[in-house]
Amino acid sequence: MFIVVPAVKDRYFSLQVADAYLINQHYVGTRVTGSEGGNFALVGPDWRGELPVGVNALPMPNNSALVALRIATYTEINEDVELIKTYQQQFDAVPLSQWGLAKDQRSYALPELADTTMNAGSLAYFSYAAELLKENPPVGENRALLNTFKHIGLSDTHRFDPESLDPAIQKGLARSTKAGIDIIKWKVKYRGSQSNNKWNVDFVGSDYFARAKGAVNGLLVHSPAEAVYFYTYSDRSKQTLMGGNSYKLHFDKSQLPSTSKYDIWSITMYGDDYQLVSNDINCYSIKKSTEGLKYNQDDSLDIYF
Repeated sequence: MFIVVPAVKDRYFSLQVADAYLINQHYVGTRVTGSEGGNFALVGPDWRGELPVGVNALPMPNNSALVALRIATYTEINEDVELIKTYQQQFDAVPLSQWGLAKDQRSYALPELADTTMNAGSLAYFSYAAELLKENPPVGENRALLNTFKHIGLSDTHRFDPESLDPAIQKGLARSTKAGIDIIKWKVKYRGSQSNNKWNVDFVGSDYFARAKGAVNGLLVHSPAEAVYFYTYSDRSKQTLMGGNSYKLHFDKSQLPSTSKYDIWSITMYGDDYQLVSNDINCYSIKKSTEGLKYNQDDSLDIYF
């Protein structure tokens, strides 16, 4: 699959490419490849052939990929939003067989995918996972982890058969599907690299616990080299943040986030459903380009919630 990336020279952008296990494999954009754009090809593990001149290969460990495009906006004016829409229209995804053809001339069939319908039953999740594993067999450290699942009959080569398992194992697996969700809900709020002022930061990597947490509240998380996410659910007194209270977030002059010309920092508030919080003034983030920021006399900054 070819990805066409236009030149984006007046703002930050990133094209994040993750594999079937949501592990980031490649970046195209301001930080990694620059602002000039280019042509790139997602190449599956079994593909053999030659790419056209000028197309850069992005090797993938699976046949499935997830791609996320982010383009920065620095103002709230309509002209800026319309410009970003123009950039979006210039990105393209083209199968190798259609390379060089105009959009209205392309014709191709989508590949047949595994049936991953979630069926009913207390162990339906494991049947679902087995089908996904067959479609995108794990490699590397994920393969090593899969090898431990053979004791519960989970494999990437055959369907999951719960009836072949000991009844006690069946009951344990049924309990685990609910307990797993409860554990991840706990992890989202209480586990991470926590500082004295109760702000957390997670570096996902090979930490499957952290990856599950990231899937719950964000799904596709940047690698630390591209972006770092700090978050808190409580104030410095360890009390849960509540909508009926007011809070102040203070930055000393030396503590304001430092970014290069087109990079961004932003502060965003989410509800307990991990979605943006509706508000009367339609303000959903404070960032370095927010108009009307008033700094204190010592150049520190206070943000009120």
